[in-house]
Amino acid sequence: MLLSGLEATRQLQRQTATISQVLDVGERWRADIRKAVSPITVAVEGEAQLLRIPTAGGGEVDYHFHAGQLFRRGAVDQNWAKVLAGLRSTSFRTSDRGGVAAWRWELEVSSQVQNVRLRPLFSFQAVAGGFPAITANALQPPGDR
Repeated sequence: MLLSGLEATRQLQRQTATISQVLDVGERWRADIRKAVSPITVAVEGEAQLLRIPTAGGGEVDYHFHAGQLFRRGAVDQNWAKVLAGLRSTSFRTSDRGGVAAWRWELEVSSQVQNVRLRPLFSFQAVAGGFPAITANALQPPGDR
């Protein structure tokens, strides 16, 4: 009984740490979307996705999802940094709301528990400076740029 209680406590601590990390990354993503100075692009190839956010001064912020991991790069000359791991799925979508591109990021974290009562799903929304979305077909993985 004591061991199962300790394991449940450890599991709860892991879950709360994951939730906190996802919320931090989600807020960072929202801030990056709001900084867009021209149309944001999304490239999808199979399971992999690349979100490119143009920023002031000709820079860009990129998010790349592949094989259950999310990477972020704050500038073209920077290295990719892994910001989330253990993701089951993610999607970046836009919708036109009165001429303004509203972006939505949905993600599901993989669960270590077999019988979950509530799936770990998260959704973030942001508006990108009034620029429409463009979806591209070509995907450049991290390191190929």
